[in-house]
Amino acid sequence: MLKINCNIDIIIIRIKSYELDFVNKMLSFILFIQLIFQTNLSAEMHHPYRVSVTNIELDTMQHKINYSIRMFSDDLQHSLTHFYEKDFFFTDSISQEDKKLVLKYIDTGFGIIMDGIKLNAECTDIKVEDNSTWLYFNGPLPEKQINKIKLVNRMLLDMFLDQTNLIIFSVGELQKGYTFNYLTQEIEIDLNRLCNSDLVKQ
Repeated sequence: MLKINCNIDIIIIRIKSYELDFVNKMLSFILFIQLIFQTNLSAEMHHPYRVSVTNIELDTMQHKINYSIRMFSDDLQHSLTHFYEKDFFFTDSISQEDKKLVLKYIDTGFGIIMDGIKLNAECTDIKVEDNSTWLYFNGPLPEKQINKIKLVNRMLLDMFLDQTNLIIFSVGELQKGYTFNYLTQEIEIDLNRLCNSDLVKQ
């Protein structure tokens, strides 16, 4: 059984004033990015920001991890074209052949490593909506206690040096935001310290 040294059922979030300010800024930025994603941009227009958003949820009750990746379709297509040296164009769907190539590309730039072992997640769905591409994954959590989780996110940085990749990491009621870019492509999380520092037992 998975063990984490914090009881999700009996803890509450403690946010200091500077942490609250950071959270508010992060939420405002994410809402702004969502508005950009929801805007149906034509092929001739360019969005003002290059950004992806990944939501990771550790479900300790079901002993599994779920995560979704959202990015601009045109940015992904440009990166795939550069990576594979062939043209890509997504409309409302992606062919099975292109799905395999997309997943191979994502695997080279994104990873979740738990105590030195990379998560082998399954892609359950890929959707294309307007100018956004969504990828959905899930996988099992290890039975032993998790101490450290390394997040690797260098997606699209092979094509765009100004790319920003956001990760929202959730364990129970706890949420943390992390920003990845050209200078920061990996972040290691001490799971026990994260729980103990940000959550207080009642």
